[in-house]
Amino acid sequence: MKYEESVDDSRGIIFVKTTGPLLRDELGPAAAATRAKAKELNYVLLFDFSESDNYLSLVDAVNWFKDYYDPVDTSLKHIRSAHLVGEQTEDFFQFVETAWLNRGGYVKVFRDEQSALEWLLGKP
Repeated sequence: MKYEESVDDSRGIIFVKTTGPLLRDELGPAAAATRAKAKELNYVLLFDFSESDNYLSLVDAVNWFKDYYDPVDTSLKHIRSAHLVGEQTEDFFQFVETAWLNRGGYVKVFRDEQSALEWLLGKP
């Protein structure tokens, strides 16, 4: 999995672009570190998974906070996050959204970047 992170200080956003297979042992620690950085900066997150292949399970989605974020900081789930997805991964990430919202997370799934940015930045 390729994991590229960039920071837009003018808008307070950390962008993450992944390509290749999404593997829990690679994505989990990287995403936790990015979330910790976003918390420190008081930034929001946009994860672009639109060019990735999903190898994560539904169990991974349900346990993600417990397995990766809570050991670092239990408040990481509260960071406003958008997941940009492609058609092939949309159903999985819709499940992620529901599972995370049920556990107090602040995440929403989008198919286009403009809608994701508007939501992240609080614009209608």
